[in-house]
Formats: sequence, structure tokens, C-alpha cells
Amino acid sequence: MANRRIARVGEQIRRDVTEVLRLQVRDPRIGVVTITDVRVTPDLEQARIRVSIAGTPEEQQESLAGLGAAAPYIRSELARRMRIRRVPELRFDLDDSISHVRRMDELIADIQRSRPPESTEPAPAEGRGADEGNGDVA
Repeated sequence: MANRRIARVGEQIRRDVTEVLRLQVRDPRIGVVTITDVRVTPDLEQARIRVSIAGTPEEQQESLAGLGAAAPYIRSELARRMRIRRVPELRFDLDDSISHVRRMDELIADIQRSRPPESTEPAPAEGRGADEGNGDVA
């Protein structure tokens, strides 16, 4: 039961933080940010918000700094919107899983390009003798 509550609080935080970032936060350092995951500690003291940020690594670090600076404001907005006694402290972390997926795709594509092309001739049917053919009645 407690796990469901924590998951609901995390989902509510994700929705509300997305809306606050989209409509209210005007920090020019914060670029295109997508919230990928929110993990709330069981005691509701902290919420770790994983974000995917478009741009170069320098731009990503700048956006993370902007998010860190905006965290107290975002938390106060959450306090107005949510009906819980204590709003968790917000921590923003970079989610680099998308870049890992891209890198894996690149490696797989490199391997496929380096392989010789497969033969286009159909493989012979296994388990059939010459007189069995394709099932036609003689």
C-alpha cells in the first residue's frame, strides 16, 4: 500500500514539475528538458527527478544548473498544488540512457555494415528428398 502511495506521489510530481517547467520557469539556461523518471524516497524526504536534455554536454550541464537553481521555486509551486504535508526536496539528475541507446544502435549498425552481404538464394528445404518435392501429386 505504501509503495502505491509513493508511486502516486512520484507520478504527481512528474506531471506538476513538467507543467511548472513548461509554463512558469523562465530561466534561459534551461533548454529542452524531458522528465524521464521520478523516484521518491519512502519517507518522502527527497524526489530524484531524472531528465533528458537536448544539446551538447556543456548545454546539458548548464540546463542542470538552471534546474538546480529553479528547484526551490518548483518545490514551492508543488506545495501549492499537492495535498501532502511535506513536499519532497527536489534533485535533478541527467538521464543519459538515451545516449547509451544511440551508441548501441551505432555499434550495431557498424557491425552490420562490416559483415559481408548474405546470399539472396533461398536455402534448400531440410528433411525432404528429391522425390518428395513441393507436395504436388504425381
